[in-house]
Amino acid sequence: MSRAARRCNELTGVVGVVLVSVALFLPGPPPKAADTSAQLTTALVSHRHALVGGTLLAGAGFMTLIWFIGVVGCWLQAYARGALTPTPLIAVAGGVIAVTLMFVGMLLFAGVAFRTARMHSAGSVRVAVDTGNMLIEASKYGIAVLITAGCATPAGGLPRWLKVFGVTAAAVAVVSTAPPFLDVGGIGQFGGGIDVFGGIPAFLWLAALSLHLATTGRAADAGA
Repeated sequence: MSRAARRCNELTGVVGVVLVSVALFLPGPPPKAADTSAQLTTALVSHRHALVGGTLLAGAGFMTLIWFIGVVGCWLQAYARGALTPTPLIAVAGGVIAVTLMFVGMLLFAGVAFRTARMHSAGSVRVAVDTGNMLIEASKYGIAVLITAGCATPAGGLPRWLKVFGVTAAAVAVVSTAPPFLDVGGIGQFGGGIDVFGGIPAFLWLAALSLHLATTGRAADAGA
């Protein structure tokens, strides 16, 4: 494979993060636990086109991220130098589970916005929104596993700052899943600041890893 082709593979992480981030925030602020069924219904109807159309954008983003997860798995396997280690498989499994949960969660939002919200079925809207939120929330566990496995490379695999950033981002992602269980208001509620912004460092780390591999040729060097 040419260096240009390898670089395209390694940059899929940046592309995937950008596409998914746009799809997530395109409809506006996420629903909060304190929102009533009427408020949720109004929001879904108002942002119907962004939610339904954003599904196509999210689909492209998730396909790109799955590709990048495969690149990360190969990169980790190359650094293993033939040793029997579960790290590459763990990273791939965590990433695929995260992508699957997040995509299904977003599909629930798009599905209920497509037709159900306009039928003013308050119970169905509430169930779909809460379930979608929980699935997206659960995806953070998979992302944390992917990042932790990525930071488990031997000396020379990643610069120290990227490892520290990764471990911190993984921890923040896991801690930010607490709001559904705290049942509090404000920034601590489901859909509040802690919940929403807790996943951003993880996304930034994935983009940083993608750029690092593409600009330093680490993925190619590992397999040399």
